[in-house]
Order: sequence, then C-alpha cells, then structure tokens
Amino acid sequence: MKPVNKTIVYHTPCHLERSGDHIFTIELLKMIPGLTVKVLDSECCGLAGTYGYKRENYDVSMEIGKGLFEQINQSDADYAISDCETCRWQIEENTRLSCVHPLSVLVEALDFD
Repeated sequence: MKPVNKTIVYHTPCHLERSGDHIFTIELLKMIPGLTVKVLDSECCGLAGTYGYKRENYDVSMEIGKGLFEQINQSDADYAISDCETCRWQIEENTRLSCVHPLSVLVEALDFD
C-alpha cells in the first residue's frame, strides 16, 4: 500500500456500534501507512434512518447530532469517514468536513484509479 498522509476522524454508525462490527473498519484503516485515524466518541448523527428527513423532526435531529458535529468541527482532520451513507450525508451537511466511505481511502492507498 502507498502512504496516505492524512488525518481522518472516524464516525461509528449506530448500527455498527451495536453489532460491534465497526472494529473491522477501524483496524483496516489503521493498516494504511501514513493515515492518522482518530475514532470519535460514538454519538448518533441524528438522522436515524429516515427520521431526520421529516420536517417535523428537524430540530430534534439537529440536537441529537450536535455533539458529533462539534467533535468533527473541532478536529484537525482532513476529512471524516463513516461506513453509513445517511451518516455521511448528515456529517457533510452539518460540519466543515467532507465525509467519505472507508473504501475510498483504501482505494487511494491501493492506488486504484
């Protein structure tokens, strides 16, 4: 693997936190040379499936995700990573960082085009 000289923050989606499967993603990311991985405190992004899409749930959704958004905005990371598509949407809409799937970083390290 080629080095990926970046710092990322990893957000564990709620469903992976509960199943314990997030550890596999974290360990894989830590194998990438040059990549600094900072695992965020597990906090829900607030979207909760389709809950946060509903207009009447917006304020509650933002309040739920507030702690996560603050952690990300206060980080020195180049970007955020999450396995969950809806978490990535929520993070990108409410923080200063772009958020990608872990496989995007792996592809970069493996030098696939």
